[in-house]
Amino acid sequence: MDDSRTQAYLTLIRMLLAYPTQVNEILNAYQELIDFGLLHTMRQVIDWFATQRR
Repeated sequence: MDDSRTQAYLTLIRMLLAYPTQVNEILNAYQELIDFGLLHTMRQVIDWFATQRR
């Protein structure tokens, strides 16, 4: 996974977290990013948040 793709995933994740009432619209607008890489990046973000809460 290249850095620009990873940054795109992180931007998408930030948007989803910032605008939870607009999830459908955001995902429809960024369909090209919905793949295993996005899921993998989401898992990494979840793991990072979990370590920050300790």
